[in-house]
Formats: sequence, C-alpha cells, structure tokens
Amino acid sequence: MVEVQCNLGIQSVASTMDQSLLDLPDDVLLAVLAYLSPVELLACRVLCRRLRDLCLHRELWKTAHVRSVVGDRGVARAALRLAPCLRRVFFGDLGPISSLVASTECAVTELSVLVRLDTEVAPATAIVQKFATLGGLKSLDLLLGMSLEIDTAYDLLEAVYRLTCLRELKISVCQNSELGDPRRDGARVRSSLVKLSYSRFQDPFLELLLTTHGATLEEVALLTGDSLPVNLLAAMPRLRSLTCHMSNELVYSHGLSRLETLHLNASDRFFTPNALEFFRRAPNLRTVSFSVPRQDPASPLQALAASPSARVLEVLNLRWGAPHLMDLTWLAGFIPRFPSLRSLSLDTSLLRVDLDGLLQSVTPTSAPSLTALRMTSSGCPHAWLHRSAVQELLTRNARLHLHVGGDIPRQCSCEWCSRGCHAGLRGTLSRRAMASHRRTAGCPSGCCMWP
Repeated sequence: MVEVQCNLGIQSVASTMDQSLLDLPDDVLLAVLAYLSPVELLACRVLCRRLRDLCLHRELWKTAHVRSVVGDRGVARAALRLAPCLRRVFFGDLGPISSLVASTECAVTELSVLVRLDTEVAPATAIVQKFATLGGLKSLDLLLGMSLEIDTAYDLLEAVYRLTCLRELKISVCQNSELGDPRRDGARVRSSLVKLSYSRFQDPFLELLLTTHGATLEEVALLTGDSLPVNLLAAMPRLRSLTCHMSNELVYSHGLSRLETLHLNASDRFFTPNALEFFRRAPNLRTVSFSVPRQDPASPLQALAASPSARVLEVLNLRWGAPHLMDLTWLAGFIPRFPSLRSLSLDTSLLRVDLDGLLQSVTPTSAPSLTALRMTSSGCPHAWLHRSAVQELLTRNARLHLHVGGDIPRQCSCEWCSRGCHAGLRGTLSRRAMASHRRTAGCPSGCCMWP
C-alpha cells in the first residue's frame, strides 16, 4: 500500500503517483482520496489534470468540514470557491469572507455562524439566506455573542424563522436579553424542524418556534432557564426526546407519555417531587440521564424502577456533580430492576469511593442485556483497569465492553505506569472498549481484549 501525503507546495510526490495511484481506475482512486483532508485535496489538485478534476468530486466533499476563523480562512475560501458541496462550515469571522459567499455555488448541509457584533448581523443574514437558496441546508447552529445588541438581530432572526428547509436548529444566546417575535407581517411558516436546541426557556422567539414546528419536532433541548413550556411540549405529537434543567414545571401529562429519551441537566443537590412523579408514571422511557442528588440519592432510581419504563429502559447515564464521598452499594440493588438495560454510564470521577463492590454486582444474571459499561475513575485509569475486580468483571460478563473515561496522566507514578506496561493505551484510552474477547462483528470500533 502506497501512502501519499499531499501538502501545499510539495510537488515531489508526483512521480510516485504517476507510477502507482494514477494507474488505478477512477472509482478506486476516489476511494483512496476519500482519506484526505480538505487541505490535502486542494493541494493534490495542482499535481496533474486528472487529479484536478477528481479532487473536486462531490463524493469527496459531501463529508468535509471547514472553518472560517481568524488566522485560518484559506481553506474555507478555497473550498467555497471550488468545492461543489460541504458537509459543515463554521463561520467565526464574518467580515472578510462574506463577499465570497455571495458568489459561491457550494451547497452546505450544516452551517454554524457566530455573530459577535452588530455589524456582523447583515453578513450573517446574507450567509444564511445564500446557503438556503443553494439548497441542501438542513442544520443551522446560530451563536449570538455577549456584545451583540439583540434589537439589531431581528433581520437575522426573521431570516432564520422563514427557512423551510431546516431539519435541525440550535440557537445559543450568550446574554440575558430576550429574543422577541421577529415577524413583521405576522405570517407563520410551515412546520419543518425535527430537532431544536435553545439556550433559554422564557423567550417569545422560543415559543414561536415551538408553536410553528410543533407538528414535526421530535427532539427538543432547552439548555437554561427556569420556566419550562410544558403545555407546548405536551401538544407535540412526535416529541420523543427532551433535554432540560430540573424544573418544578416538569409535570407528567398524557402528551408527554410518548417520551423515549429524557436528559435532566440538574444540579446534584435535589430532585423535585414533580420530576420523581414523572419518573414513576412515564411508560416509554428508553434513555434517561440525570445528576444523582446528594439528598436521598436513591430516590430517582426508586421512582424509575417502579415505573412502567423499568422493563424497557435501555440506556441509563448517571452523573455526580460535585466532589464528595458517597457509598454506591445502594446502586447495585437497582441494576436487576432494569432487565433491558444495554448501556450504563457512571461518571464517578468526582467521587472518593471504592467501586469494587459495584463491579462485583454486575453479572449475566443481574444485567442480562448489558453490553456497555462506561465509568470515569478518579486517579490513573490504567491502574484502575489492573484491579482484580475489573478483570473479573470482564471475565464474568463475556459480552460486556468497558469504556473508561479520561486518559492516562503523562507523569503518572502509579505502579503500572512506572513499569511501562500497556504504553499503547496512552492517548487512546478514551477510544477503547475493553472486553474479555477479541473484536468480532457487532463489537464497537475500539473493542480490544484486556488485559
């Protein structure tokens, strides 16, 4: 296999390619070129006429990502001028490149725009409208910075609201000002959004989006705020996934009984009574994430285990939000209550606790469906993997994959790092899935046999 590195200004590889890669048919050569980055594809274009055309093939660019930021505009400029399409473009520096966008014919699927100043509103509006006109735009991520006067952003918000091509919309507002209703004529566009992520609960523009796209929305993430628009959410016939902060307004209703995914970005101090009641009554939850409260930490799992969702729950993610000492022996008793559980994630990096007892409770009998266990250990994860409880866990559960969060410290002085064993884990541990078997069909990409 011939490895070719294409860098700007380097022409010496041309003879190598003349003797090898250029003898390949177009479809095979395209498969090789698919491994190159955008900057490498643009560099290879200058090597010969055949590569000039092949390096602009649509299949090579429909998964490409480029960024237009201060100090790094060159690749974005070239791609917008030459490439037929792009998967994703991030505009973090609007002024110098906005004139090029006006003439581009490059279709973009996912667009991210950072608007920091009032003077950037007009270029941002033109960019959004241009890529919507070219077709293919499905996702928009709009970040409104702290220095922006919200009153000046209404042209941009109106342009975003009138887009009927979008399937995903994310709006992040880095200030306390509300986004009002930007419509000047009061008209409402047709429903098209499937996913909506918004940075505040109380906001007229949010209510407008929820009302307009309620018929098609399937995933809603409300990232900050105090007042949850439960009535609007309950009226959405397709809503299956909700992400929100802990709120007293999270009240169970028939309309929310269709939820399959619930992520609660709560503090670890308490769990509201309404949230506990929601857990007890929800019938279809398959993925649940929350922070374990310090006060009565077992109460959320008790409510979930007593609910109709207990028999269908497949993914459970638990977090501990602040450093403290907590005994996790209570957690072991809940694992058998969820017979369909496939993935269990425990962020225990902030806990000062021995996890061996919990690991010993995971067996093919207590967790018959479990194939993924994600844990974040305090201290060196390499040393933790060498614990006998971890090795016994993998041996006992033949189908299990253990994912360890974090990485091995560079200057670790633990017994195992000092020995120099498993040096290949350094820098790659977060991508590994430890198991007692060799990788087979159906295993995750990072599956590797341990020890």
